[in-house]
Amino acid sequence: LERQGRIYNRVFVKKLLQVVKDYIESGKREIEIRTPPPKTLWDFDDQYTAPLSGFEGAEDYYFQSSAIRVLESIRTPTLMIAAQDDPLVPGSIFQREMPDCTRLALSDRGGHVGFFARKTTDPDRYWMDWRVIEWFQAVGAAS
Repeated sequence: LERQGRIYNRVFVKKLLQVVKDYIESGKREIEIRTPPPKTLWDFDDQYTAPLSGFEGAEDYYFQSSAIRVLESIRTPTLMIAAQDDPLVPGSIFQREMPDCTRLALSDRGGHVGFFARKTTDPDRYWMDWRVIEWFQAVGAAS
């Protein structure tokens, strides 16, 4: 990961560990605190998310939860929205063959599901909203 992604990853994992600790203190479920603590999201998912959700580990969790393994089966018009600077899902993952009914809107910036711009004179800062509207208009015009 790039520097910004590593920082985001570290901060995100710290917050997730706090959620685990709060969950344990609430008494809702017994969870074992693992040592050493995870440093990356992959480690966190391997130690907590996957086992608590019935997966063998992070690799199994990511494989079974990923849409990539069924991507070529898509037959319904689909819009995928992503950003090159996403610290969790790198834009490079979308550099692959896609079904004809699938369109990718890949922005340079947007982070992880951000897609809103700085406040300017433009009343609509929400980039993603307009990509969805434009896509619906294109799909409607094609049918």
